Amino acid sequence: MRLASLALVSSLVACVPSPAEICHRGVDLECTRRFECEPDAVKTSDGFRGAYGTSLEACRPLVAAQAKCDEKVSQDELCTGADTGKAFDLSQASACSSERKAQACADFIDPSKTPASCSLRCR
Repeated sequence: MRLASLALVSSLVACVPSPAEICHRGVDLECTRRFECEPDAVKTSDGFRGAYGTSLEACRPLVAAQAKCDEKVSQDELCTGADTGKAFDLSQASACSSERKAQACADFIDPSKTPASCSLRCR
């Protein structure tokens, strides 16, 4: 019985991604949607290229380095900027990710249309 309980706990823990993996997933979503949704005039601008690179393949390592994904040790370190020092909520972050993936491009690029779950991922 003890081994079965230990195996169950181990499998549940194994399902929770590391903070670095959570960060990389967020970067992947942001880069993918930016390159899908932004008009060509924006994607060729110096500002966009500085922030996201010139291609989806270039975007991922660039944004991950800016976010310091590989340095994340605890989930709470995923709360940055104005959210620094707050507690990270994985369920709200998952909801935010799902909702951002489902958004129409016009809504994705409009900051006023950011899903409410995204503002709840750090509290």
